[in-house]
Amino acid sequence: MAKDDPWILVAVAGASLRRRIKPLLPRFRPALFAGTLEGARDILRHNPVTAVVADPLLFPLLRLENRRDLQAVVIFNGDREPPTFPATAAALVSISAPDARSTLQRALAPPDAGNRPVPACGEMVGSSAVMRQVFARIRRIARSDNNVLIQGETGTGKELAARAIHRYSTRRRGPFIIFHGADAPPGLVESELFGHRRGAFTGACQDHRGRLETAHGGTLFLDDIDTLNLDLQAKLLRVLQDREFQRLGDDRRIRVDVRFIAATNRDPAKMLEGGALRQDLYYRLNVLPLWLPPLRERGDDVARLTDYFTAKWSERTGRRPKPITRAVRRLLAEYRWPGNVRELCNAVERLHTLCDPASGDVQALREAVLCESSEEPIGSLRTERIKSEARLIRRALAKTGGNRTRAAALLGIHRNTLREKMMAAGIIYPRRRKAAGD
Repeated sequence: MAKDDPWILVAVAGASLRRRIKPLLPRFRPALFAGTLEGARDILRHNPVTAVVADPLLFPLLRLENRRDLQAVVIFNGDREPPTFPATAAALVSISAPDARSTLQRALAPPDAGNRPVPACGEMVGSSAVMRQVFARIRRIARSDNNVLIQGETGTGKELAARAIHRYSTRRRGPFIIFHGADAPPGLVESELFGHRRGAFTGACQDHRGRLETAHGGTLFLDDIDTLNLDLQAKLLRVLQDREFQRLGDDRRIRVDVRFIAATNRDPAKMLEGGALRQDLYYRLNVLPLWLPPLRERGDDVARLTDYFTAKWSERTGRRPKPITRAVRRLLAEYRWPGNVRELCNAVERLHTLCDPASGDVQALREAVLCESSEEPIGSLRTERIKSEARLIRRALAKTGGNRTRAAALLGIHRNTLREKMMAAGIIYPRRRKAAGD
């Protein structure tokens, strides 16, 4: 191995855990192992280490806050209570998880290997300050067994946050059950949640276990809690209080051991004021509140999520994605994302499926990717003229393959005039290699 090969430092106190980590590491990168803090520091001083894998005991003692050049990963035994997630770590890996090998190798892939950002918390991706606070809060919440109320706009990842809480909790080996009250048929919402006995109503041909019973020993995620009618909310409140319920048409009471995580995209204060949510149910659920920020407040996370969804698209389709230009990245960064992460995911799908992300036609990409029409209410004559000229310029550039001289000739204007009009209209087109006539 060359002296300047990227080395991995594995700083883990337990010998058995070190042995379990070794076969999970990437084969193409040499690794050095240390079982003590002194040994780990010595390796960092005298070797070209570019990545660190450490256990929760040694990781904070290594003090990697000023080593932004290092890829840092915390690894732990999933059978134990998960550790607090350090701000300097890029990923948290449970060695007991089925995907431990792939997750660890993605986290340790060299920056120039085209690897996608690794989820930092469950399946949630982000490195902005506000999301690091969210991830830390998720791990604190996971250590408790109290009820949780997740608030956030549509598409911010409330279900992913609920899954992360379950994954890091002591209930991780139990089921994670989702109940979407808004998706259930209107007359069967109560049956879907509580279950029913055969003959309880017309069409009930056999006994049915509801989501509550199915979630026994695990977590029940109640999405859009405000869509449940008030009668159903009252019955749910009794379950929260007594930890038991009855199926429809059954006198027998069933005890359940369930953690409740509810979510809403509405303001709880307005729901309470408007009568959409019972106050007593709200207080029962809102023991541990969690707020998810909208994507427009997450800064550089847009770029990280774009790369993440691009890699997932490539893996699913088996196609190699084209590089995304700076102009397109700037377009994505400046957009407000009213649909948040879900909208960005769909936009990345359209970008690679319907468009050429290397194209310089930003306006065309805006319309195709963001579904945002360039049409505006009639403005000044100058504004309308620029729009009309922009359409003709794009057609001329497309017809001439981006040759500005030939496009200018086709439009009957000088090449410098074409350049000025392109700048005024915000048209960026890839430059061709210089050839005769250019």
